[in-house]
Order: sequence, then structure tokens, then C-alpha cells
Amino acid sequence: MSITETQISNGQRVTLNAIETDLNAGKWDALYFAKEEQILTLINANRICEDFLSRHQDYQEEMRVMMGQL
Repeated sequence: MSITETQISNGQRVTLNAIETDLNAGKWDALYFAKEEQILTLINANRICEDFLSRHQDYQEEMRVMMGQL
């Protein structure tokens, strides 16, 4: 389980450090839970690659579709 998922399971707020660690470790599920502002903050601080912005948008769209199917 990713750090981001663990924080959510524990009822905690998802932190920038958790998102950064997960994404840089290849655990992209964090993109389902991260807010766009968080992704932009990490990109602007050069903590993650700017490619994650478009990936985040793709994951967010996938999440909207999944939620619509429930």
C-alpha cells in the first residue's frame, strides 16, 4: 500500500511528502487522491516531474468515470 493510501485509510490529510514519495517510487495511485494544487506545488518546487500534471488529469478523469459507474 502506498503512503498516500495509508494516510487516507488512517483518516489523515494527504501530505505533499507522501505524494512526492509515492510518485517518485512509481506508485501513481497517489494521482487519484492528490489535488491539482498539490501537484502544481510539487512541480513548481521541482520535487516531481512536470509530466505528472497531465497524468494527474488523466487519473482524475478515470476517477470521475469510476465514481459515475457506482
